[in-house]
Amino acid sequence: MEITEIKKLEDEVIVREFILTKNPALFDIIYERYEQKIFFKCLNFSNDTNEASDLAHDVFLKIFLNLSAFKFKSKFSTWVFSITYNLCIDYVKRNRLEFVEIEPDSVYDVEEYDDHHLLQIKVDNLTRLLNKLKPEEKAVILMKYLDGLNIKEISAIMNIGESAVKMRIKRTKNKLVQMNNEQEKLLNNN
Repeated sequence: MEITEIKKLEDEVIVREFILTKNPALFDIIYERYEQKIFFKCLNFSNDTNEASDLAHDVFLKIFLNLSAFKFKSKFSTWVFSITYNLCIDYVKRNRLEFVEIEPDSVYDVEEYDDHHLLQIKVDNLTRLLNKLKPEEKAVILMKYLDGLNIKEISAIMNIGESAVKMRIKRTKNKLVQMNNEQEKLLNNN
């Protein structure tokens, strides 16, 4: 089969074939499919193109070295994004300790905000607020709203139950809106 025909195949078929043949051209196809997606996910966490490039390189290295460990129980993309998010979260934990802590009880005391409230936060301010979140909180919001992943996919990537994913999304949404409201109060008082 020619490379142009192989490029049309699903990821899982290409991965199986790569595991059997170790043909580097097959890994190149996987690399081409995921290069930009992984880079931009890394950039969301590092906010630096050089760091994002290094992180993306680490992700591909980990994918390459562990490809034979892929069990085909989930979509290949889920497995790839799991590696990506885990490495990015580790990176942030290693390099930044600047998180806004809100007492867990205070998140329950505020009203529950829907997606409309989240969407009202200005984009530039939302970026700043996202950078103040814990890495796990930022990851769950990015997976849900930037990547458009469903609860089941996020659950597989984060290796937690679906109800835990729903609760993290709810808490993090509420936290973002609360942080924004507090920020607006400060600006209005000055």
